[in-house]
Amino acid sequence: MQRGYVRLWRKTIDCRSVSRGANHIAVMTWVLLHANWCERYVNGIRIERGQMLTSLAKLSEELHISVQSVRTVLHNLTTDGFLTVKSTNKYSIITVCNFSTYQAEETPEQQTNQQTTNKQSTSNQQQQNNYKNYYQTCHQNSQQ
Repeated sequence: MQRGYVRLWRKTIDCRSVSRGANHIAVMTWVLLHANWCERYVNGIRIERGQMLTSLAKLSEELHISVQSVRTVLHNLTTDGFLTVKSTNKYSIITVCNFSTYQAEETPEQQTNQQTTNKQSTSNQQQQNNYKNYYQTCHQNSQQ
């Protein structure tokens, strides 16, 4: 799995779902952390950027909450407009609505500027290579 970061906006605090409690915050964060950052195929199923393939049982196990609680939270997050869920008898595809708002793609220039500002030690050339590899991986996964 590609390691990196996700953005968690402070304005999320104003979201109705956050006021619903800890389970909602846990599911929202878990989904953001596990959603695809680029299109790829999982078990022959096309999963786009901002989507993830999972099951209620897996969410329940990973978050240590009951399947019924997961079902309720997903329903509420759907009602609140945070995500959509397309379910089958084997899996669910969860789509984060407006994923690019939460997780904007950065250009190499933006990444370089951010590094300079933060005085990080990664060289510009290495960052350019990472960026190229990132999009090559996305492109390869979308070709499968």
